[in-house]
Amino acid sequence: NRGFFPYVKPTLEIMLPLMTYYLNDEVRSFAIAIMPDLIKSSISAAKEGKTNERFLVDLFGKVIQRLVACLKTEPETETLMELVKGVQGCMSVVGPGALAKQCLDRSGLEVVGSGLLRLLNQSMQKLNKLSVKISRTAPDMDEEEISKIEDQMVAEDELSFMAADCIGTLIKTH
Repeated sequence: NRGFFPYVKPTLEIMLPLMTYYLNDEVRSFAIAIMPDLIKSSISAAKEGKTNERFLVDLFGKVIQRLVACLKTEPETETLMELVKGVQGCMSVVGPGALAKQCLDRSGLEVVGSGLLRLLNQSMQKLNKLSVKISRTAPDMDEEEISKIEDQMVAEDELSFMAADCIGTLIKTH
């Protein structure tokens, strides 16, 4: 992580737009997954005096802002899970304390918290719709259709759990 710091800014400039590259889920997922590592590399560089806290705060702000914006528009449940992992990873890397409070002030905290709560609510609504769909139409469905809906329910349940866990991390770090 330490040696990567000179490449953090150019990597960020390339990867931020790829978080909304809807032509390929894997590209979006990779762009999302790398964000905590960019922050971690920058924290290591700051400890060595190669950068300052202002850079970290700006970097964190750009990353979190994009992650939360993507939570609102991402259509794929699996990629939403990656986004939640990305938010949680960024907050965990910064950890509790003064740096966390600088990186995410009260208004930023509200934006992230409300984004996660909105996602949790949407996921619960989707779970309810899937549950109703399977209970009403199960006799008319073949096993493959039922299995597909059950898989969607498992994914939504996991997303809900991850969003709730991320809210817990948000509370721990602030």
